[in-house]
Amino acid sequence: MEHRGMKRMLYLAAMAVWASCCACAQEAEGIKSIPLNLEAGFGAGTQKDGRMPFMANLDLSYDILRNVSIHAMSQVSYYMPKNGSTMKHNKETSLGGGVACVLFPSEKSIKGDFEARASVTTTVGSSDFKNTAYNIGLYWHGETRKWNLTPVIGVGYTLRDFSKKGMDNYQGMFVSIGVRL
Repeated sequence: MEHRGMKRMLYLAAMAVWASCCACAQEAEGIKSIPLNLEAGFGAGTQKDGRMPFMANLDLSYDILRNVSIHAMSQVSYYMPKNGSTMKHNKETSLGGGVACVLFPSEKSIKGDFEARASVTTTVGSSDFKNTAYNIGLYWHGETRKWNLTPVIGVGYTLRDFSKKGMDNYQGMFVSIGVRL
């Protein structure tokens, strides 16, 4: 069951990379590009009740309007104990989606946009940390002409509902950093 979640995540990543390559090729040919973005990043949350999540995520977004986008995401989280070891039992794989809205659209003279995002993810496969996560955050993504990579920095609040496993819920702040293709 664990391999099935990883296969889904790898399949989504491959499809996202393929779509990004198509968009870059169209942009190079002068054709209007597809409003599709791929983000990859890492994050960390605050410690609560001996649980401190570290995350690696993949986010595929599609701009449905000029300042509004929908997101499909996959995330792998590790809950770090005091000794810092990562084992199979303190790992989870999640899939979900969300929406985002650009709050302050950038002008040509200003680099970057601020975006408010809200998302819901739920764990797939078997894990000791089965949960549903609700996230809300403020993200900044800059602009760079080099390599078509854009830095993305986010800060927000997360609530992870562990009620299916009979554990206390996790609430805390998170910080993430990544790149957008």
